[in-house]
Amino acid sequence: MKIYDIEGFPNPARVRIALAEKGATDKVEFVSVDVMAGEHRSDAFKAKNPDAVVPCLELADGSHISHCSAVQCDYRILRRSFRRAIPYG
Repeated sequence: MKIYDIEGFPNPARVRIALAEKGATDKVEFVSVDVMAGEHRSDAFKAKNPDAVVPCLELADGSHISHCSAVQCDYRILRRSFRRAIPYG
């Protein structure tokens, strides 16, 4: 799984915190998006996320989920993707 984000922005930070709480930050690849340079508005990024927002979660099947609350969604997506890597509870 990949998470497209930018360090220091509040919504991507919420996702990083959620992953850290579950000890799963090493289970995903973080891809930095240069928002200040407008990378999130590029055609390549919009193909992944038409809303052009970060964070954006790329699942193993190639689908994408954007918006912080959808990415977090009380860990259901992350649990399903990692199976045994993230303990339930």
